[in-house]
Amino acid sequence: MPERAEELRQALGAERVTLNRFVAAGRQFEIVGCAGRRFLAPGVRMSTAEATILVAASRGEFGWRTRETSCRLLDRVALSMGLGSSCSMPLRVGHQVVGAISVMWRHERPPIDDPGRLAAGVDAGVLATLAAPRDGQARVLVCHEHELLGRGLACLIREHLGAYVSVCTSLSRALAATAARPPQLLVCSEHFSPDRSLAEVVGDLRAAGADAPLLVVASCESAHSLYVACRAGAAGYVPGSAGGAQLLATMLSLLEGERSLSLSSDGEGVPRLTSREREILRGVDRGLSDKELARELGVSISTVKTHARRIYAKLGVSSRTAALHRARCSGLL
Repeated sequence: MPERAEELRQALGAERVTLNRFVAAGRQFEIVGCAGRRFLAPGVRMSTAEATILVAASRGEFGWRTRETSCRLLDRVALSMGLGSSCSMPLRVGHQVVGAISVMWRHERPPIDDPGRLAAGVDAGVLATLAAPRDGQARVLVCHEHELLGRGLACLIREHLGAYVSVCTSLSRALAATAARPPQLLVCSEHFSPDRSLAEVVGDLRAAGADAPLLVVASCESAHSLYVACRAGAAGYVPGSAGGAQLLATMLSLLEGERSLSLSSDGEGVPRLTSREREILRGVDRGLSDKELARELGVSISTVKTHARRIYAKLGVSSRTAALHRARCSGLL
């Protein structure tokens, strides 16, 4: 990295060349590599708002600075060091701006007409370095059939969780992304694939190496969509109508190893069980037989069976196994 920066510096006749990575949704930048005059060392992180050229680059635009436009903190520091002008070029991976190359000169104005010359210092290795997750940075894979909604989720996650986020709009891309860099959290819409069920999609991703908690984002909150999420092995469930705070709170819970599987607090669509029915259900979950449940609760075996039939009816199932599965999907266990 320093060698490539030095080659570019010499080719442009510049005093300094810096490779910057954008973090916190572009609000901050981190210096990854540099060559030439001492200014800010690699590893330094500052607000993007302190440098005119980086503000422009974070928006995906070429940035220019001259003495007349040097109005921000780092602009003034550069001037005090005799660095009269600078420019920057945004660096992208796909649609996402991941960083920028910045160049400084002693000249009053940048001595180049074509800022595209800065691209001479960029190759796949440089972009991979900028796009790679930092140490300790959570890796999240967002799978959504609608690119706009998927990117909206990604922006929210990057901005508030500081995570490294990949967005895929097809199963083939999601499988490739998983194989290249397995996620620590998988966020998937319930209708991600038009010709495969959610459970099949998740099975394919698991086989590709996505051994991570699954958060399902449902288009419409319902007991059925929660059931579909549970069948796919979800650890978390959030309806598309949820606010950003609920989504982020659920994601944090999953990253910490917890589960969050329930409908909204109004309980719509969740079967209502009596306190005795809940006791029976919890006993079934512990593996107790009807006889053992009767002894523990101090009732007859026929009473236990009567409660069990009522539980099955309310859950819409016909066996213990199905009752436990449906109860977990509904947040009753």
